[in-house]
Amino acid sequence: MELWDDARLVADAYREWHRILIAGSEPAGSAHQIIGTNVRFERNPRHERTHLDFWVGTAAGTAVQLNQPGAAGSENPGTTIAVDDKGDRYLVRQGDLHGSPSSPRIQWAEFTRRTGLEPAPMQVKGAPSRKEWHVVTPLDHVPHAAIRESTAEFVRTCWNARTYGQKAADDQSQMAALFGKRERGGWYDIDPALQPTRVLRVQGYVLECLEDMLEPFGIEIQKPRHAANYEVDGAIDTSAGPLLIEIKTSVSAADVYCGVGQLTLYPIVLPDLAAHARLLLLPGDPTAHLVTALKACKVELHRYELKRGRRRATAVFSAAFLRRCGVSDVDVRNLVAAGKALA
Repeated sequence: MELWDDARLVADAYREWHRILIAGSEPAGSAHQIIGTNVRFERNPRHERTHLDFWVGTAAGTAVQLNQPGAAGSENPGTTIAVDDKGDRYLVRQGDLHGSPSSPRIQWAEFTRRTGLEPAPMQVKGAPSRKEWHVVTPLDHVPHAAIRESTAEFVRTCWNARTYGQKAADDQSQMAALFGKRERGGWYDIDPALQPTRVLRVQGYVLECLEDMLEPFGIEIQKPRHAANYEVDGAIDTSAGPLLIEIKTSVSAADVYCGVGQLTLYPIVLPDLAAHARLLLLPGDPTAHLVTALKACKVELHRYELKRGRRRATAVFSAAFLRRCGVSDVDVRNLVAAGKALA
């Protein structure tokens, strides 16, 4: 790769990337949040060029800045555009996170050690770069959604590098139990710059309905997540023992495989979940062979029924699942009789 030295083309590529971010984001106060992620960004109005501060969720402090470069083909900007031998463009950033009151400066080898991101071989005017550069995202031949997700993943990685020294001084594999935000139903756009497409957030509605169903009985759903942003759908403490719940929106083999994989891996990356019973919640029953396989995997299968409307979706849960969540037999029978639960 080589740092692009055409100032106009570098500025155009950066602005194109910025527009892609905005097109796939939703307002979050004065900032924007990349849809489907917990990454937020905001333009710093004190600078003439576009300076973007990125952070994770509601965490205090900037994870990383990805600013419009002022000089093309130079090692001075922290962020710029590079091209490979095919002419494909990449947004790249130096492996250098400036310090803050809560985090020391993280540079070069230490940045690589904490993030696990290897620097990309980089040329500057035909000579090897004296600084280390890392790819944030490719800009060509990839969907806009992939550009946003790659950017969000780079931001999360930088945030983990900053908190690494506080939470795991010499052990990058240390696990941290955090809590994710409540999922919401609604709609989001897929690549609106290319082809406007509306997609219903079914899983968010299922969780909303489950929370609304359990709340009157004093049952709370928690969402533990790992510091590297592995986030479970739900965990519930019951008198019979804790539950780990994974929700899928179809009964396809692919969704079953994915759900079982998540239920298997989460208790490993989040050791506090090791004693949780594992429940897979599906909108129906998969094939008989998969049902048998789930039993062998010690994964409990439970079901819900999804009802789609024009503006939102609602979910009704099985009596067996509600009992498993801690709803009493009397309350379950009343819900079934009222048509609010599946027999």
